[in-house]
Amino acid sequence: MCDFDRFERGSKADQVDRWLSHYHGLVAKEQQLSKTIEQNRANMDGIKGIAYDGDGGHAAPTDDAIPMQVARLMEINGRLDAIRADTIKRRDAIENAIDSLPNPTHSAILRGHYINRLRWEQLCAMDETFTTYRTMMRWRKAALESIYDLDLIPNAERLPRVPAL
Repeated sequence: MCDFDRFERGSKADQVDRWLSHYHGLVAKEQQLSKTIEQNRANMDGIKGIAYDGDGGHAAPTDDAIPMQVARLMEINGRLDAIRADTIKRRDAIENAIDSLPNPTHSAILRGHYINRLRWEQLCAMDETFTTYRTMMRWRKAALESIYDLDLIPNAERLPRVPAL
């Protein structure tokens, strides 16, 4: 990495870079939650109530054992669905912020790097953005600062500003 690859910690570009870097983690989290929810639903279909006694044998299940297990799984799935919905909302906010940039080149390079996982060097060599690495880094900084200045980054992701004395 060269000096122009880095941003000053807490700068506009740094804050947006950190926010956009969460994209693939959000995608993976949403996929894992969907898988867990589906497994729980499959488990609810096959629940059988067996109450084991202390002698190593088992007693007949109580009448409320199966409904309690199903209710517990439904509650867990409800919480997982809420987390998944929030994750999808955050992921969509990142995509919308990139798509909302007024400069299509800026949108293309941020989409290429943060969503499609292309390295900056690969983006430099593409036909539509054929340029030097240094120019790509200038475009990157301008694009990240543009997201910040257009208020496309959620306030929760911004570092608090200290009022001037």
